[in-house]
Amino acid sequence: MKKNNISVLEQINYLYKLAIKFPENKSFIKKIVNLTNHNQIKLGKLKRTICFKCNKVLILNKNLLMNYIKKESGFGLSRKCTECQSEKFYVFRNKK
Repeated sequence: MKKNNISVLEQINYLYKLAIKFPENKSFIKKIVNLTNHNQIKLGKLKRTICFKCNKVLILNKNLLMNYIKKESGFGLSRKCTECQSEKFYVFRNKK
């Protein structure tokens, strides 16, 4: 990993901590998205905790509803943002 990417990852972690501390401020998430797009860095597990529609950190029982669902595509986890009503489905096990 390049030295530039390490400093960018440190910036992303710092901005994410600020976004959790001040959840009403959308600019931290926008800055994280800009940094990752500009430097071509993947967010990984951090990606599942961000609503990209309303640019907010998803905090369970504050602005996030989670359900286990059985669909045609398989068993999975449904994540719904209560701020903007966007929904995302993550498949755990595909049907065969």
